[in-house]
Amino acid sequence: MKGLILYGKHGCGKCENLKKRLDRMNIEYIYKDILDPTGKNLVDFCKEEKLNPNSIPALAYNGRYLQTDYSSTGVITPADIEKFLGL
Repeated sequence: MKGLILYGKHGCGKCENLKKRLDRMNIEYIYKDILDPTGKNLVDFCKEEKLNPNSIPALAYNGRYLQTDYSSTGVITPADIEKFLGL
């Protein structure tokens, strides 16, 4: 999906799992590590304004957001991704 952004952070197992899940689903994305030393990815993340840093990993696409819900399973499933992207 052109324009799909995955926000994550270095050392986050759920972020790595979501990257693998998107790869297996053949979905193109841009990965932005919010802990990048330049700070650029964190600035981009903050500019999204609707994302919660406690809900990493998170997906952003066309002004919509899908965040990890840690109050339930804490996993963004393939079904969640398909529904989010309208596949």
